[in-house]
Amino acid sequence: MGSRTTTQIAIVNSLARLSHGTTSQVSIRLLNTSAKDITAYNLSIVEHYADQTSHYQLMMDMLDVAGDDGKGLFLAGASRDEIRPVHGGYTNLDVTIDLVAFADHTMQTTNPAAGQRLIDYRKSVVSTIRETDSIISKISGDNTVTDSAATAATQVQKFLDAWKAAPHYDVPGFNEGYFRQALQALRAAPHTAADVNNYLNQYVAQREQRAAVIDGHTKL
Repeated sequence: MGSRTTTQIAIVNSLARLSHGTTSQVSIRLLNTSAKDITAYNLSIVEHYADQTSHYQLMMDMLDVAGDDGKGLFLAGASRDEIRPVHGGYTNLDVTIDLVAFADHTMQTTNPAAGQRLIDYRKSVVSTIRETDSIISKISGDNTVTDSAATAATQVQKFLDAWKAAPHYDVPGFNEGYFRQALQALRAAPHTAADVNNYLNQYVAQREQRAAVIDGHTKL
């Protein structure tokens, strides 16, 4: 395996895993050699086969899963594996780590396009959380609504459908996955009026805190 990096992650090794006598997966071992926790990285990968090569990029943003206590980040000194599927004729791969974003809101990159993708992605997450929270808060505060969770879910779904139907280059960036998360939470709400309003208020407060954290990580 070939590797290049100008950042503070080391590629320790790659290991081809065999399935039924053919290579079906490659495990790339990464080591955080910096003194800082990492929130995201981008790998530019070239897979070599007997008769062709395959080029692609893999970006991982740990803020999607990290808790407020930092659990889920790529911690300083820690290692992690990226498992990539490969097919018959695989020989080896080259990996370039060309972006690393840190928990202290700094970033190292030799790939400006990847850096912009990361920032745009995080902004879309923040926009989606705040849009869904706005919808939920407006409905939960309306005493004429008898089923706040169901009504909010209907309105969130309508917003999502309208956004998906519009030409996205004209529409502020949103994130479908985070709309789906909100819909799932709304459908899991309790059924009694008092309980559902408390549930929605807590949900919005937690999501607003999350949006504030992610928003801080768009300023790299």
